[in-house]
Amino acid sequence: MNIDALKQNIRYITNPQGEQTDVLVPLSLWDSILRALGQDDAMDSKAELLADLRQSLLEAQSGQTLPIEALWDELEDS
Repeated sequence: MNIDALKQNIRYITNPQGEQTDVLVPLSLWDSILRALGQDDAMDSKAELLADLRQSLLEAQSGQTLPIEALWDELEDS
């Protein structure tokens, strides 16, 4: 799947000011992204997945985010 196809499958969430704040990614696409990044083995258990999700939420709430272009660049390079 190329980058344009990936972009067509995600949805952006905006705040009341119209700024993009989050991205919704279909689970099948997320699994593909994890495989492409070599992360699928690291997500074996529910506990690990929940811990990673909690950490991601804390980072997002504190403003520690990366632009979506960084993810696309990594996917294109793999």
